[in-house]
Amino acid sequence: MYQKNIINYEAEDCINPRFFVSAWEQRKLGEVAEFINGRAYKQSELLDAGKYKVLRVGNFYTNDDWYYSDLELDDKYYANDSDLLYTWSATFGPHIWHGERVIYHYHIWKITLFNTLNKLFAIQFLERDKANILSHPNGSTMIHITKADMENKDIFIPSVEE
Repeated sequence: MYQKNIINYEAEDCINPRFFVSAWEQRKLGEVAEFINGRAYKQSELLDAGKYKVLRVGNFYTNDDWYYSDLELDDKYYANDSDLLYTWSATFGPHIWHGERVIYHYHIWKITLFNTLNKLFAIQFLERDKANILSHPNGSTMIHITKADMENKDIFIPSVEE
């Protein structure tokens, strides 16, 4: 069964700082979150059975077929239950991973949030950003987002009181 983990928010203005009383701090997204690129695989490393499932972009949307791997990697290349992930090639957007420990593929980022950024707030920001990207097409039929583009996006961080 494939994963459908996109969280949709209809109240776009829930992250708009003009609706709040306290001052919000403007930061770059890369200052409050780390985007960790998944691992690229040789075809020979993708197995029909193995210790870990390899999470690919399609597994979030339409593909319930899995590859496996027996590779032992640095911990940063594994997604665990409730990790924030972002698919960034062709089909893109934020996801909360719900499932067993998996190795995530190259076209997925694991987003590690620093203490200044709440996960639900980050998802709202990323969903709104996704809608903004979709509303301003660049002439290509496939949307491709770079890590540097994401890290350089401005984000307003609310005060603890908000």
